[in-house]
Amino acid sequence: MFSENRQISKRQIRRLLIYDLFGIGTLLLPVFLTKFAGRDGIFCVLGAWLLLLCYLKFLEKMQRDVTQNYIIYLEQSVGKVVAKQFLMIYFVYCILFGAYALFTAASVIQRCLLREESFWLILFFLCLLAAYGVYAGMEGRARVYELLFWFLMFPLFLMLLFSMPQVNTEYWCPIFDTGSRDMAQGIYLAVIFCGVLFLLPFLFGFAKKKSQVVSAARQALAFFSCMNVTVILILMGIFNENALKKQHFPIITLMSMIDLPGGFLKRQDAFMVAIWFFTLYAFLNTGLFYSEYNLKAICFRSKKFLPLAICVILMYGIAGEFYRKSGAVFWYYKFLWYVGTPAVILIPVVAYLFAERRKENDRKK
Repeated sequence: MFSENRQISKRQIRRLLIYDLFGIGTLLLPVFLTKFAGRDGIFCVLGAWLLLLCYLKFLEKMQRDVTQNYIIYLEQSVGKVVAKQFLMIYFVYCILFGAYALFTAASVIQRCLLREESFWLILFFLCLLAAYGVYAGMEGRARVYELLFWFLMFPLFLMLLFSMPQVNTEYWCPIFDTGSRDMAQGIYLAVIFCGVLFLLPFLFGFAKKKSQVVSAARQALAFFSCMNVTVILILMGIFNENALKKQHFPIITLMSMIDLPGGFLKRQDAFMVAIWFFTLYAFLNTGLFYSEYNLKAICFRSKKFLPLAICVILMYGIAGEFYRKSGAVFWYYKFLWYVGTPAVILIPVVAYLFAERRKENDRKK
């Protein structure tokens, strides 16, 4: 089996990250940014891009000291007890964003494809698919996404191109009418949607050349940012600000409005849902993989299937709560805003500072 060496190339890392960033970002971020920043949403994306480039610069510096993998680096930097507490934070973060990806994927499928089907049944089969994807290994997933990349992205580029004649550029104006506080919140929101980049240190142990991980992440971030700016401009130019705020999945709605030459595809919205199915599935797989990976490191080092089963059951239950209670989604957003995102940003910083302090003490001795 091709996933046995657990090593992935720079191109595979880049495409994995693009999938993880792209699906949830293009599906939900345009609506959220419009609510925060109105027509200035694209500047929030650009601001987040600059901030994340600075953070990736820090991770590039940190990775030089990661000799084996990130978990060992944490244990050497802050000690095993504190390292396990950090891993527990990562575990909760990954379980929750995996559950949210599961909830979002099931919602898209039910709303756009299987309107009469049970939401719980869709969740169940998505969990089975996710568990199979994680069991196939990191390299197995990377190979699949590498092969599918252009098969999914080319139709999307084509559809966006055909949508451009419908854009009314008057809907883009006026700009720069958002207050500084709302703009800052919009930038932070865009950073939150790039949360998979804060799990990048875990990839150091899976890359063929760990020095290429951050470089691949920069390229994925550039692709994601440019695509989001393009999508936001198109959606804003077609729906206008007020209508865009009321949309659930505007990018999918847009697909149903495009007239393809020749009229050979009558339900292109259903066809295009495949793009977001695979990207959300990739995002779900990432959450499940890292939650299982951290749970094994915390308390199940010798177990193989039990950590995966625990993570799948937790994600199914939490995704179900997101579906049953809208307040659960609200509290998840609060967790990301005030706890989860700051924590996963700061953990590598704290570990790096402790590692540098230890090196300084060793030099003095």
